[in-house]
This record gives sequence, structure tokens and C-alpha cells, in this order.
Amino acid sequence: MAAMPAEVRTNVDVACRIATLTVLSIVCSVCVSGIVTLMVFGFDLDATVSVAGVLRFGILMGIGVPAVVCPIVAVRSTMLSRDLNHARDALDRLARTDHLTGLLNRRGFEQAALRLQAEERVAGEPAAALMCDIDFFKKVNDQFGHEFGDAALRHVAEVLLAAAGTSAADPRDVVLVRYGGEEFVALLFGFTRVEAVALAEHVRETCARRPVVWNGNTARITMSVGIAVAANFDGRFRPLVALADAALYRAKRDGRNRVAISGDDQRLARAS
Repeated sequence: MAAMPAEVRTNVDVACRIATLTVLSIVCSVCVSGIVTLMVFGFDLDATVSVAGVLRFGILMGIGVPAVVCPIVAVRSTMLSRDLNHARDALDRLARTDHLTGLLNRRGFEQAALRLQAEERVAGEPAAALMCDIDFFKKVNDQFGHEFGDAALRHVAEVLLAAAGTSAADPRDVVLVRYGGEEFVALLFGFTRVEAVALAEHVRETCARRPVVWNGNTARITMSVGIAVAANFDGRFRPLVALADAALYRAKRDGRNRVAISGDDQRLARAS
């Protein structure tokens, strides 16, 4: 049986602790009620109970027991609710993140892109989509093994993160995702055509120059990149990604290890 993820275990643990706290609060209330009863009426079971005694008992029970139990339960409930919210957030991050590279997965990409699409500040600004693919990735796996292939995927993710973080002096919105298999997508808001090409070239050149090292094996991998640019972005990111995907296929048909722009037949990069 597969192991339960840590975040799920935390969720279950918090639920169990809430149930335990509920039972303990009931037991505590019973115990306090019993003690108060003995304090008011004593141990003589044959004694006559007066109306005043019953009233005193009711007042003590109505005020004393909640005064003792409620603060304890409230504090513990607050702490458990906080833990539950943290566990829920962790589960949400797990559902949106690719476990291998740390980038967003397809679900996280859709959510992030839709969130940015809903913001008015991106409307009318330039935007670009980069579709990146590791060349001959199956051969890499066949020659060096799948663990090396995983290291190559992490290598590309690190290159993309570094390139997106240093691509401009002013902060921009960059959404990075492992789109599936050996494909990666970068959605760039506020990037002009020149800037998007420069970033894509930097990613391609860095991957080709910097070798992947894993478990005694060293190899260089290359990337093909397709670019689609919208000078006045209308918020629809899916058509932009589709155009970048079409440009990627052209880059691969033209020999790989190059960058191609959608709607432009000019080859922007060649392997040296």
C-alpha cells in the first residue's frame, strides 16, 4: 500500500486531535460538575435539598464550568484550526506543484495564469509564452537511466528559475511550469518580443553549455524553444501557449537546439 503523504497525515492527525479534545472537554465537564455537586450538597445522599441549594448549584454550574472549560477548549481549538489551515495550504501547494522540479504543474499553471488574467494590469501589456523541450530526452533516459533523466529535468528547472529571476531590473510576472514530460512553459507578462527572445536564448545557451552531472555520469543536453508574443495581451493565455507550441515544433523540425518565433520563419538561433 502506498504511503500516505505527510500533508494528508497532518490533516488526519488534526481531525483526531479535535475529536480527542471534544471527548476530553465532555469528561472534564462531568468531573467538574461532580466536584461542584459534592461541594454544594455534600456526601449525605439522604439529605433534603432546598430550592435555594438547587439555585446555588445551577448558578455555580452555569458560570463555573464554562469559566473553567471554555477558555481551555477555545485556546486548543484555535491552535488546532491553525494547524488545519496550514495542512490545507500544504495540500493545496502539493496539488499545484510538480514534486520533481518544484515548478508549477499543469493545474497550478492554469490557476496562476487565470489569476493573472483576471488582473486588469496585464490587459494591454506585452506578454510572451515560451515552450521549451529537451532534445532527444528518451535517448538520455535510455543511455544514462531515468534517475539521470530526473536530474536533467531539475537542471532545466533551475536554469529557467535563474533566467526568469535575472531577466529584468524591474519585477515582472513570470509563471513557470513543467508542462508535461520533458516540456516546460514560461508565461511572461510585461516582456517585449526582444526581451522574450533574449530570455529564451539565454535558457537555450545555458542548457547547452552547462552539463548535467549525476551519480558519476556527465552529459550535455540541448533545448528547443518556441516563442509566441502578444504586443497587446488580451488576457487569453491558452492561444498564446498554443502558438508557442507550434513554434517549438518548427524549431525541432529545423534541427533542434534553436529558438523559433511563431509567425516568423527566421531562425533565431543555431547550434554552434
